[in-house]
Amino acid sequence: MFKRRTSRDETDALKTVGNGFLDYEKIIFFETPCRFRFLAPMNATVDLILPASLAFIMFALGVGLKISDFVRVVAQPKAVLVGLLCQIVLLPVVALVIVLSWPLEPEIAIGIIVVSAAPGGPTSNLFTRLARGDVALSVTLTAVSSLLCVLTVPPLVFLASEMILSEATEGNLELGPLAIRLFLMVTLPVLAGMAVRMVSNTFALRAQRILLVVSALAFALVLALAIYQTWELLPDYMQVSGLVTAVFLLAMMAISFAVATAACLNRKQQITITIESGLQNATLAIATAAVLFGTGREMIPAITYGLIAYVPIFAIVMFSRNRPTGSN
Repeated sequence: MFKRRTSRDETDALKTVGNGFLDYEKIIFFETPCRFRFLAPMNATVDLILPASLAFIMFALGVGLKISDFVRVVAQPKAVLVGLLCQIVLLPVVALVIVLSWPLEPEIAIGIIVVSAAPGGPTSNLFTRLARGDVALSVTLTAVSSLLCVLTVPPLVFLASEMILSEATEGNLELGPLAIRLFLMVTLPVLAGMAVRMVSNTFALRAQRILLVVSALAFALVLALAIYQTWELLPDYMQVSGLVTAVFLLAMMAISFAVATAACLNRKQQITITIESGLQNATLAIATAAVLFGTGREMIPAITYGLIAYVPIFAIVMFSRNRPTGSN
């Protein structure tokens, strides 16, 4: 099913990695021994910009959050649970079914799993507003899935890796370092942003628009750097990665809409959950792929996802805005 297995040289490298050790400074950036092989060399600019950009995006998300956004989990448990079910459970399951059914390079396959494990992207809140969905529900789903990613992303990626990659990697799991990095780049910035909102609500409200613009620029910068780092690989893998990513994206949006409909949620909630399931945090997916694998083929699905994900989302926005206002 998959075209490539781990070579003898890579296996020897893994044994060497297993005898290594971690230090705090290397945990923050991308110089730790990775689970499968030594990380490809990355220049200092990328080492700094990628984690800093992700941290800033998550800080901006935190500035827009309130305690009431989490209280909504209790106030509207059904809609929140359905949304989290789609994001945290169904996305990886659908991705796994697709990559196991498709004759893909294992690196591309695991890259799809990384994308599926990422939490909802902050821009989903904006597109939910444009689509006249339930913005409050969107904010809650994005916030909860982002804070939970430190617990959900590492095991999902590593369990899938055991199924997809060579048995030679078995026993070299490094869940801890990835979880620590995610905490430093995602959870901590979100909490810091929430603290700023609690200390100075006026400042937070004034800064939100600027933070949104800078976050968009940060995402564009990360995407551009990722493309630059994988430029030589893109001609060979862009087409197949783009195709499988598009299939995964459309399948998941259709399934999430069907699940939300079957759960008897209202139209706004259905739209919201569909958008949340379609817009994953591509910046986090790129960062996770870089942490585990360096700037190799595993990053390409996150790149193609970042390029094409907004096309069906725009279609949903246009469809929703053209519906009669009173329709449920």
